[in-house]
Amino acid sequence: MKKKFEVVIEKAEDNQLWGRINYGEDLLTTNAATIDGIIENFREQFEAFYELKTAKNNFEIKYDLEAFFDQYNVLNISEIGKMANISPTVMRHYKAGIKHPSKTQVLNIEQTIHALAKQLERIKIA
Repeated sequence: MKKKFEVVIEKAEDNQLWGRINYGEDLLTTNAATIDGIIENFREQFEAFYELKTAKNNFEIKYDLEAFFDQYNVLNISEIGKMANISPTVMRHYKAGIKHPSKTQVLNIEQTIHALAKQLERIKIA
């Protein structure tokens, strides 16, 4: 199995997306308007600086909360907060970058989103 590079996606103030990868001792960063653009930029960096060819599927995307709720704005952040037993106000602060969740809170939110996805997967529309 080929190595997966963990890309953390953040939202910039200019509505661009920023990506970062820790690679050995190096921190690689790039920005683009889309996730595909970020991945392509990283592929070019790996080839130019490390002579390492990568495929699109070599990258595992992870979002910070602000970028996640921006990319998936169809999800209601307050309702997800309620499902995760986190106050809607705190969730909005997370999204705005005013506050930052602990690792435990991040895991709680992630598990709540995954549970919601499983529920949505079972829905049938008549």
